Amino acid sequence: MFRALIIFIFALCSSAANGFYNNYDGYKVIRAIPKNESQLLALQHLTNLVESKRRNVQFWQYSYTTYAHADIFASPDEAQQVLDFLDNNWIWHDTIVANYGDQLESAANERRASPGKLENPAEFDLGKYHQFDAIVAYLQLLADQNSKFISFHSLGKTFEGRQIPYLKFGFPAKNGKKKPILVVDAGIHAREWIAPATALHFIDAMRDPGAGTVRS
Repeated sequence: MFRALIIFIFALCSSAANGFYNNYDGYKVIRAIPKNESQLLALQHLTNLVESKRRNVQFWQYSYTTYAHADIFASPDEAQQVLDFLDNNWIWHDTIVANYGDQLESAANERRASPGKLENPAEFDLGKYHQFDAIVAYLQLLADQNSKFISFHSLGKTFEGRQIPYLKFGFPAKNGKKKPILVVDAGIHAREWIAPATALHFIDAMRDPGAGTVRS
């Protein structure tokens, strides 16, 4: 028996999560490894330069010590300048993604080839990241199949006009008494990926009849 109402809110503001992308054709991911203090300082200088000028370069992974790699995402116009900087400072580097746009297109094609309407929650692969519409369909299906203690709602709309869905777990309180509420946000930031996936795992455990320990 649920002693509290548990609410999972999926804002999912990310355009990538919703299937909308900028054009990243020709963008590269460059891995750099500083092998001495001088190279580490040079790489940190590049980090500061990128952050101060807000150019089309992003550090996806920072290097704080020697032999710890840094991953740099760069536009076609900026990539060669990054490579030249690394060469001039004798910093080892390798282009680990030659065209990020191709990877996005491959991922989009894979999603387009995926099965259509979801009819069984077991068919939803919790080991993958999913688009907004797929997550919403999964949440609605869970509510439909577990209507005694799961209900699907909308909190409102995002700035882009998308619904902000949420699931509410819990049985009606006895004798009209109020229950405490636990609210779980999942996907409120633009680049947030792991929070929605984590919440989906939590939801799966909550609705699983064999998950009595989790529920209690």
